[in-house]
Amino acid sequence: MHSFKKKENIWSVSEALEQMLKDNNLTNQYYERTIVTATKEILGTALMQYISQITLKNKKLYIKTSSSIVKNELQMLHSQLLARLPHNENKQYVNEVVIL
Repeated sequence: MHSFKKKENIWSVSEALEQMLKDNNLTNQYYERTIVTATKEILGTALMQYISQITLKNKKLYIKTSSSIVKNELQMLHSQLLARLPHNENKQYVNEVVIL
């Protein structure tokens, strides 16, 4: 069931976590949570009070707000936000930011 075997039985914490997520099919959920949390931290409390929802689907980060001023601000920060989101050297988890 678990493929926690390694030649020398020595694992780093990150290797063990990655293997556990992979074995339990939780990798996508983990990275979705990581991206949403990072987005909240990047935007800060001032903007977050006007944002009702942040979701990640099909490598698109959806940010929902009812404020037109916040929408304009997010449109201007679009590329900076995308660049600051966590990514792995082997894989990019967000290709596009969509402001709703």
